[in-house]
Amino acid sequence: MNKTILEEAARRFGTPCYVISGDDFARRANAVKEAFGENTGLCYSIKANPFLLKYLPDAFSYIEVCSPGELSICEELSVPMSKVIFSGVNKTERDVERAWNDGVGLFTAESLLHVRLINARAVKSGGKARLILRLSHGSQFGMDASVIKEVIRNRDSYKGLLHRHSENEGPDHTPGAFTAGRILPGAGIGAGFPCRAY
Repeated sequence: MNKTILEEAARRFGTPCYVISGDDFARRANAVKEAFGENTGLCYSIKANPFLLKYLPDAFSYIEVCSPGELSICEELSVPMSKVIFSGVNKTERDVERAWNDGVGLFTAESLLHVRLINARAVKSGGKARLILRLSHGSQFGMDASVIKEVIRNRDSYKGLLHRHSENEGPDHTPGAFTAGRILPGAGIGAGFPCRAY
């Protein structure tokens, strides 16, 4: 990026005008990926700037989508739905069905209701959903640790959710179904719950 490009953008689009270098974006994303290592999948949250989605560097493994509107943007841009993590606290049955039908790669559950909705959609479709259980850290977002422990203890009752108990991620560095980390001792899985994914 240089002064000539910025002046041309100001002339063409007026000011204020936000100009972002795709090359700089890719360099920064690659630097973050390199700092955390190859086994870390970077996730771009579309709410940060949906206009960058079509210029997303390859360093990003996932795209977090938190609303039906953001899902629409992904549909319009033909984003590979296998890279989409469908998140958000206000998911309805209809939203889950739409995301499932689009083929999103991963869902998050902010509540027990979400766990049940996602499980029901997967069972109805004869498939298995990959699911991240979001732990609340004193905010209205996510579930209390006791709720997450209960979901994990009763995981066999959720026939539409993938279960995996492993120290390692998959060969493509993607988490399994119940992703948690070393945060929930006493979940009834292994000693001190020392796994990265379920």
